[in-house]
Amino acid sequence: MLRSKRVIPSLLLSALSLATSTFASELVPDEPVSIKSINFAGGGCSWVHMPASVSEDKTALKFIYDDFKVELGPDLPLSYGRSQCAMRLKLNVPIGWQFTLGSFRYAGYMDIDEGVSSTLYTDFQFERQAASPRLSLQKNGPWSGLYVYTDQFGLITSTSTELWSPCDKEPHLTISTSLVMRNFKSKQFPSAEGSFAIDSEELDPEIDLIWRRCSP
Repeated sequence: MLRSKRVIPSLLLSALSLATSTFASELVPDEPVSIKSINFAGGGCSWVHMPASVSEDKTALKFIYDDFKVELGPDLPLSYGRSQCAMRLKLNVPIGWQFTLGSFRYAGYMDIDEGVSSTLYTDFQFERQAASPRLSLQKNGPWSGLYVYTDQFGLITSTSTELWSPCDKEPHLTISTSLVMRNFKSKQFPSAEGSFAIDSEELDPEIDLIWRRCSP
């Protein structure tokens, strides 16, 4: 049986924290910003509650994942070691404004034996545009604890036109996140086990919204 989250000491919350600068948006619309609809696909998209919302100050998207986890062990199918969630958001954005995504934060727990690797991947894409660079956190076992993964998508400048929401129509934003575990030393450690999860009980995942006015 795989080890339970309950044995992981909470004092290790920041053990995997990656320090980055947080780019708060200096400009935000005065008008309301909201999520009009959400569609999703993937085994990691399992929710009891509303999975996403815009912060009151309109500077962040907040997410709740109820059961986004992967497990690995000698008696488990390989498919248990991979899970993905693609969330497609349709947003109400005031006329004359556009946004992109900046810094983000994921948190959860990881409990992996020697020979096991865990990787979290994330990227985003506006409809009919190229996807952002794919960012990842990777950790090799043995390791056990709670983690916080903080990073930022590369586009923070207000002069680039490539990865901003469109000005002339309602923005459709897809955020894709994947968890992957594998035993990369299966001959040496055939009985290695592991569990890896994004857990909203620790810290809700959050992505900064960077705003700018549309060009005339």
